[in-house]
Amino acid sequence: MATCLRAIPLRKTCLSWVSNQITRQICCSTQHMQGSVHENVKQEESIVIPRRKKRDSLAVLRALASTVGKDHTAMPYEFHDDPFLLPTNAIQRKIYFLSAESGRKTAQYVLNSYPEVFTAMNQDEPKIDCLYPKLDGYIIADVCEEGLMERVDNRDVKAAMQMYDKIIEEEKELSLNTCNALLDLLCFYGGQEAPREFKDTSKVTAEKNEDLDENEDDEGDEKPPPKPRSGREARMAARFSKRLVWNDGNYADKVFHGMLDRNADSYCSMIRGMVKYNASAKAFELYNEMQDKHMKVSVEAYNSLIQGALDIRESYTEKWKLMELLLKQMKVEGVKPNLETFNIVLNAQKRMGGIGRKLSLQTVSEMVALGIEPSLGTYAHLIAIFYKPTLPPNDMLYDIMDEVDGKHFTIHDSADMRFFLDAMSVCERLRDLDLAHRVNNLLNTGENYKLLGNQVMKAAFYSKLFSLICQLDTPENIMKFYKEYIPSNLVPSAYCILDLLHAVEMYSMLDRLPNLWRDTQEFGHRYRQQLIDQFLYLMAKDTQSAELQEKFAEVALDIVDAVNESARRRDQLQWSSTSLGHVVILCLRAKNIDRAWDVMQIYPTKHKVPSTEVIDMFLNACIKVQDANKALGLVQVIVRCGLTTYPAYVEKIKSSFPLSGEKLERDRKSVV
Repeated sequence: MATCLRAIPLRKTCLSWVSNQITRQICCSTQHMQGSVHENVKQEESIVIPRRKKRDSLAVLRALASTVGKDHTAMPYEFHDDPFLLPTNAIQRKIYFLSAESGRKTAQYVLNSYPEVFTAMNQDEPKIDCLYPKLDGYIIADVCEEGLMERVDNRDVKAAMQMYDKIIEEEKELSLNTCNALLDLLCFYGGQEAPREFKDTSKVTAEKNEDLDENEDDEGDEKPPPKPRSGREARMAARFSKRLVWNDGNYADKVFHGMLDRNADSYCSMIRGMVKYNASAKAFELYNEMQDKHMKVSVEAYNSLIQGALDIRESYTEKWKLMELLLKQMKVEGVKPNLETFNIVLNAQKRMGGIGRKLSLQTVSEMVALGIEPSLGTYAHLIAIFYKPTLPPNDMLYDIMDEVDGKHFTIHDSADMRFFLDAMSVCERLRDLDLAHRVNNLLNTGENYKLLGNQVMKAAFYSKLFSLICQLDTPENIMKFYKEYIPSNLVPSAYCILDLLHAVEMYSMLDRLPNLWRDTQEFGHRYRQQLIDQFLYLMAKDTQSAELQEKFAEVALDIVDAVNESARRRDQLQWSSTSLGHVVILCLRAKNIDRAWDVMQIYPTKHKVPSTEVIDMFLNACIKVQDANKALGLVQVIVRCGLTTYPAYVEKIKSSFPLSGEKLERDRKSVV
């Protein structure tokens, strides 16, 4: 009973302890849930929705392209139409580009000749107007201002002037904006009709036939043939024939003088057109007229005037005074110069010698003070000013690279395309490989490679870089560059291959010669005399392993075939005594005495004389294999080449071969 009474409080105690534990867990879980709720509330409160960023239609493509690295071993995208047509040398690349451009021209010609075939199905979305043929007719046929603007928008100078003449005849009024739009079009083309993209060849052929008929009728009047021009005269004549000319009384003059009301835009358009077409003196006359009328000149017109100042002044001092006067007038009128203004000034300072070098630094300082970011063309002008052949080396390019390292550039000026090539030319002149690598790294930053220029400039850039690397870099870096950049970015010329062969000789990389010879043939240099002589010299320089000597012999025999094939070419390859000796030595080292004997027989046919080393080596090989016929034939070759040392070789043959007296007498008579 007592035990039971004692157990009751213990049971109550256990139940209370369990209830306390449950209550504690519930409280803890509740606190935990409340804490998590508070944390979630805090997290939700910390979310900030970013502002909507405007993106163009290419933003997704750029984002995807940024995830892929540049493959230096891949061919440029221009050649990816057909793997079978991939060009392997510079000539094939040129033919490829010309063929592709010819195809585009032909397609455009067919498109414009038969527009009804291509405009029947117009379901393109979005529609690209420039890919569609130009329609001959216009929607607005009435003589009105809207019809004139339709022709101006289509850049049809002839049709626009016809409509303009009809409007003037009917004495209809034209707004100032319409006249200015027409004037802009006319000044762009120099007041003449726009050049036709395609000419009618049938008319040209007919005109030629008429000229031939006239010449046949005038056979009696014989005229002396024109005196041929020298190369310099022909180049100068071609340059002046292509020079743009502003003719007096053209369409632009007609419209400008026919305008009753002219504003600053009218004058600025005429000034820009006159400077473009080499009528700077007339442009300054209009500028003086604007000054008298207190009209504000646009920054584009001032840029044209600064450019035209070089044509109306003789000395550098007078040219700079006129340019400085224009710049001061811009400040007075409150016209802020732009990037083009300073690039034009720097381009003019390139021709001013020492004065230009002093003024160029002030120009750049003024540019920075105005907050204008220089372009690559600005730095290209500085390179042209400070790195002339007559000037000593300086640190201008180092300062430029410190400023532009790691930056992304876009094109702003045509001179931007000159920067990388000019900078690499300076690196080649300074023989600074580290600086050249910095220029190349800048080229490969972002999309700066688009500013390298055309294929000719691209080839020149990488040729200079490759030449520097071959001369100054380690063999590992030389072959790394060769593997990554050739032939994707550079199809090496014969001079580049020679630089590489000099590096192969310097660093004893002779085991790469067979592969280099194969690449040389793919690059179109199979029939280059200098390369053939250099390959033979390097392969015959030292004795290599048996396996490598066999590969050298194959290359040497392939060169023999190339020389024989060149007999049908205009630039025939010629054998020299040294080159023939190298081929013989390579064949003998590969234990191919039969082909060595074939090459030995070339000496008398090409009137060449073998060296003593080649003769001794060939004779020792004959003695080693006990080939008496080739040994005696060697004596005949020696005699036919005019050497008087054949008796010593005859005695050596007698002592080395067990020949009968009758055979010796017969061979002696044949030799004599």
